[in-house]
Amino acid sequence: MTSAVDCLCKYAFEELEMNRVQICCAVENTSSSNIPRRLGFQFEGIERAGELFPDGIFADIEVYSLLKNEY
Repeated sequence: MTSAVDCLCKYAFEELEMNRVQICCAVENTSSSNIPRRLGFQFEGIERAGELFPDGIFADIEVYSLLKNEY
């Protein structure tokens, strides 16, 4: 999954000329949060009740970002 996200970042920055890529994942989902950490994303903080799960419960999410000049 990490290499797939890296490929998507490359496409976003080089082909789509985007300036920023953001990844959000549930606070307790360490498997997902390890991906942006491995790729050098910056941790921006926690968005409280930022995601609604199918069971109707809101969860806090971690927000990570990577800028084009950091890639």
